Amino acid sequence: MTFPVQVLVLAKEPVAGRVKTRLCPPLTPEGSAAVAEAALLDTLDVVRAVGVHRRVLVLDGSYAADGFTVQTQADGPMDARLAAAYDDADPSLPTLLIGMDTPQLTADLLSCAVAALLGHRAVLGLAPDGGWWRRPAAATRPGPAVPAPTSRRRGPGPAPHDARAGRRRRS
Repeated sequence: MTFPVQVLVLAKEPVAGRVKTRLCPPLTPEGSAAVAEAALLDTLDVVRAVGVHRRVLVLDGSYAADGFTVQTQADGPMDARLAAAYDDADPSLPTLLIGMDTPQLTADLLSCAVAALLGHRAVLGLAPDGGWWRRPAAATRPGPAVPAPTSRRRGPGPAPHDARAGRRRRS
């Protein structure tokens, strides 16, 4: 079965010194890049295993991914990059966005998420660390996408918060 949905994978090119830097030490920058590439390959394999109309790798850098359209990732903070990924997606299709490092993702889990998106305006996959692992937007959404909060925010601005707290505030 092919779902009339597009899946976006937000990713960075696995380059030493640019990815998984929090793993150094104990890993070297090259070792961290190898972990990032393995995570990306696993995620791309899972997405390939699910029948969807369109697969897009939203990429910071350069990387070949069979079966995916490669879309350049926008510059800026995470919220701007997420919004741009949705804005550049095919507006006629419901869209599910996932990160490149989703070890809990299986083809069955992704199929359930894609199917849920067809019956609901939005679905959110919460991660154990308080962040999210999938961030969908319905094709009929008004205006730009509003990203889910994530516990991994860094830099100036409000204190970090998590997706569960955001959900409680909206209830």
